Amino acid sequence: MVLGRCRARVCEQCATGGPTAPLALWVVPVAPLGGVARHVLDVATAGIPGFRLVVVCPPGALAEELRDRGAAVVTAPIGPEAGVLTSIRSVRRIVTRLNPAVVHSHLAYADVVAAAALVTRPQVMLVSTEHGIAADQRTYHRSALGAGAKRALHRIRLARTDRLIAVSESTRRVMRETWGPRRAIHVIPNRVNGQSLRRDVDARRRQRGERRRSLGEGLRILTLSRLAPEKRLEALLRALPGILALDPTAQLTIAGEGPERHALQALARELGIERHVHWPGYVPAPEALASHDVLVQLSVWENLSYALLDAVAAGVPVLATDVGGNAEILGEACLISDVEPATIQAGVERVTRMPVPEPGEDGVTDMCAAIAALYRGQPLDGKRRLWPAIDLAVNQGEFGGGEIMALAIADALHAAGYPVRIVAPAEPSAVAQQARRSGHRVAVLAARNRTSYLAALRRHVRRSAADLTWCNGLLPAVATAGYANRIVHYHQLPKAAHRGLYGLSRGRARAALVPSEWMAHKLSGTRVLENWCHPIETAELGRRRAISGQVTLGFIGRLSYDKGLDVLLRALERLNAEGNRSYRLLIAGEPRFVGPDERAAVEARVRSAGDVVELLGWVDAEHVLADVDIVVSPSIAPESFGLVALEAMSARVPVIVSDAGALPEVVGPDAPAVVEAGSVDSLVEAIRDLALGRVPTRTAALHERWRRHYSPEAGEGRVATLIAELTEGRDYP
Repeated sequence: MVLGRCRARVCEQCATGGPTAPLALWVVPVAPLGGVARHVLDVATAGIPGFRLVVVCPPGALAEELRDRGAAVVTAPIGPEAGVLTSIRSVRRIVTRLNPAVVHSHLAYADVVAAAALVTRPQVMLVSTEHGIAADQRTYHRSALGAGAKRALHRIRLARTDRLIAVSESTRRVMRETWGPRRAIHVIPNRVNGQSLRRDVDARRRQRGERRRSLGEGLRILTLSRLAPEKRLEALLRALPGILALDPTAQLTIAGEGPERHALQALARELGIERHVHWPGYVPAPEALASHDVLVQLSVWENLSYALLDAVAAGVPVLATDVGGNAEILGEACLISDVEPATIQAGVERVTRMPVPEPGEDGVTDMCAAIAALYRGQPLDGKRRLWPAIDLAVNQGEFGGGEIMALAIADALHAAGYPVRIVAPAEPSAVAQQARRSGHRVAVLAARNRTSYLAALRRHVRRSAADLTWCNGLLPAVATAGYANRIVHYHQLPKAAHRGLYGLSRGRARAALVPSEWMAHKLSGTRVLENWCHPIETAELGRRRAISGQVTLGFIGRLSYDKGLDVLLRALERLNAEGNRSYRLLIAGEPRFVGPDERAAVEARVRSAGDVVELLGWVDAEHVLADVDIVVSPSIAPESFGLVALEAMSARVPVIVSDAGALPEVVGPDAPAVVEAGSVDSLVEAIRDLALGRVPTRTAALHERWRRHYSPEAGEGRVATLIAELTEGRDYP
């Protein structure tokens, strides 16, 4: 084991943050220079603010380059060539020696090794960045059996991992689909110093003289990648004869090293193009890009390619396959869906005639700052926290939409690293019990009604050691009125009788939150924090409709007149009377939080509808969405959000909403129908048109809207941003 140039003083003199800053140990199981090595070099050069950084890797080019840049590096037997047990022992010895606050692993091999090495060190934060996972597991695994074994191994090591990073949105999606981690996956995209790189490349171009980018004038084509099957370099070689037919002086540079080198060289000889192909091995990106006219990358999969990022920053045209994170870097015109020679040739000709984009900002510093922010999510030295402890006080002990969101917010806070505790009444106990089942810490207050809960909450906040209280509803906001260090979160528009309490409850709060723009317009001075929901899968959807001609409608929510249930029942009667199609209705919900007279009237109205209506009671939404063809949210009273519509969007079930409150805002412009609140005629027409196929369901567009704006990842990002803004610059003892 060899320490870097600074030997034992590496932690004080070579890393960022000063001698007393916590140490982050990066575990990197590769020796050559490549995509992951590039990431490590960029971060080591820029530094992680507030942390000392030491890299452990095998001896080789990466270690030498780190030393040349003055970075702290430890070389040790680690990686596939060293073997798993040796790698684990190496990491364990280095951790014992350096006592890092954070161990950050890169690539799957290091992820497993680091998790095993830290089994007996729960106080050390373990962070993992995923650089190389593909949607098709056969891309990096020889067999389905091997892929399954690796998947099971990753699910085990994820139980020890504290923070998960993906380098692109596509990487995050594949991680969720493949491993199903319970923790949030934070996207910290690879970044390059675009303006600096453009200046470097332009200077190199001036030294060699400007070249025209044209197929007729000695086109120079470049690919920067590992010489491996998944890079599909043979497809580029097979396309070169067609390019040479148009430009006999064209040249192809295949820069990189890898196991396919000899096979690819043999293919070039077989095609008779060997004098047009160059094999320089590894070449630094600025040098390679400065002397070429177009970059072509035909990979089976990319997570977020540094070669593409560099080329775009350098002003070099790019042609790449539409896979993974490539679409997050390139426009549609630069992407191809197949690697046939004619497609590649046409693509090269197209992109070389496109205007050169402006370079992006220098982004490595921002990337390093995001990594530092993620590290700060829990105590690092046992004495101080960089992020606050949060009490989340629910509005009541029974479940309503606000309580569902309270648990979702608690999940988001926990995933972002904030110490969170849910505060709930002893009776009713439904929320407290579910919070415990979800793994949250819970403070149960001795209270049996709203009045006693209000008083108990105020006593609790006065005595609590929490740094921030999140008041999830009007009651906890009123209970804590006048206290500082609060967030007040209103899920319902206060009734006229409660407007005075609303004004009282906001005093000294750091932020007042509402779930929709519609509600923000009603309550001035509030900030929008949109709700979100977990994805709901409905694999059986549509089978029943193919067997019988019956259309099943779904209603989910409180059984009350303001939810439009009577309007829906009258529409159902009209539709069945027409005789064009048979309709039935599944109702999921109970008459909670309604007066006894209205409750009796609603229940009688449901019974009068007969056998075409089935009352399911309070059940999970997925049990309903799997059995219905259309979800209807026909509220009469204005809705502050519309969680039911959101769940239908996630499940790809067609949804009809009324124009009450924020419902149109939730479904957006792609909703198949937004009906007039309280209008039976409007609702009948919308259901009939959707059931008979007269209007498109738009489920794909609605699902994409859910994914982008209302998925757990989107919600977690909003919560983390909110807390970071409210607590910036504060330390917590």
